[in-house]
Amino acid sequence: MIVVVSGALIVACGSGDSTAATGSGQGDSQGSRTTLGCDDGVAPIRELLRTGIPTYDYDPFTDLPELIAASDEIVSGTLLTAQRVEVEESEDPDGRDMIVVQPAEAMALQPDSSFNFEPFTYDAVWAQRDQPDPLADPVSFDPARVRFIAFLWQTDAGLIPHIQGLALSCDRDLAAVSVLDPPPGTEGMTIDEIEAAVLDVTDPPPPTANVITVPHRLLVEDLDYGDAYTTTRLTAEQVWEVAPDAEVDVDNEVFLEFNLVESSTCPNGPLDRIEFNPDTARLYPVLEDDEHESDCTDDDTPHVIIVAITRQDLPAVAFTATTGATDNIGGLDDGYASFGPGELRAPSQDSLEHPVLRESSPLAVGETGVILDAYTHCGFERLFYPVDGRQWLLTDVSAAVGVPTSWDEVTRGESIDLVVERVAAGRLVVTARGTTDSVEYRPADDEEGCG
Repeated sequence: MIVVVSGALIVACGSGDSTAATGSGQGDSQGSRTTLGCDDGVAPIRELLRTGIPTYDYDPFTDLPELIAASDEIVSGTLLTAQRVEVEESEDPDGRDMIVVQPAEAMALQPDSSFNFEPFTYDAVWAQRDQPDPLADPVSFDPARVRFIAFLWQTDAGLIPHIQGLALSCDRDLAAVSVLDPPPGTEGMTIDEIEAAVLDVTDPPPPTANVITVPHRLLVEDLDYGDAYTTTRLTAEQVWEVAPDAEVDVDNEVFLEFNLVESSTCPNGPLDRIEFNPDTARLYPVLEDDEHESDCTDDDTPHVIIVAITRQDLPAVAFTATTGATDNIGGLDDGYASFGPGELRAPSQDSLEHPVLRESSPLAVGETGVILDAYTHCGFERLFYPVDGRQWLLTDVSAAVGVPTSWDEVTRGESIDLVVERVAAGRLVVTARGTTDSVEYRPADDEEGCG
């Protein structure tokens, strides 16, 4: 009897293909275990895994996304062993034979998968009782060369490959061969190419048509501290704590720290560029590819990168600085750093009514200048940004009235632009740019820091 189930491998008991190709020079006995390598290619391995499979009928999937949607697990890797076993307590009076395939290595192709080297099985009855079953004892494969990709669905009997869901290869450069029928749309593709096609569906890359490369200066790379998967805006003082010799432009640059993750045995490649994707509003680092031949430990070592970006090169729209183009799947929360429209971006020089005041700029009586991106975190009782070489305090009158509420409307995150007029040797009139409300300051006798 043949059971018809869409996409499912459910086969009847009956005679099947009994040929197990061993191939000269590739099979060797290890007690009761046979090792089947790749000297004669993948065909003998395919034929072995097909033994005992009778004729079947099913409704094939029409395309790869349909097969992916019907699969509970999609994995690729290398094979370790295969063996035919009889399932106990089967409704079949003659018993139920199943081939159990054990991966040597396995990588899940869905970001939310928990697959971890589990075996998968499928019905394949050895009906020729007068002939030795080539899978009666475990058959070992070359775990370095025999590669597979499997589209699996969960049943009471365990994970089972779809009829179009199991393909093999002995060489990365050769097309994969299917044990049963090929996954739709993958004819002539290598396993690497099938993997890539699956990942395009299960973990698609973000849109790249509008991605912009953001100019930057690299200040620090490959330090190990803090929490991986986090992004932080730093002050110049925080930069100097980890890189005392870093040259920074406090007035014109913003400093971003990206704490990526790497394996301690397989370090990341160097920073290649900083990208901004307008479609996702993400700004993130891109590293150079650094392929590793050896196995990598999964120890989530922090990999700190600090860059300086000129304010005018930052996005004018709201954006999020993060460690990658997409959400992380490394098991840790991503500490995003989000900024409002123009929050880190200074006005262009052409749009300013007065010269920009630097920390070293003089300001004579009767002159007016603009402080760009003054830090609001410590309040306005003291003007921490030095004007004419000193800090300034609110006068008693202005302190009693307080800072105008209109200043809140032009504050960008923790930054604000201030228009500063020196009306007398010991008196400043300060107005938030974009408002007409002012307060007055007098010289401070001391100097404090803003923590």
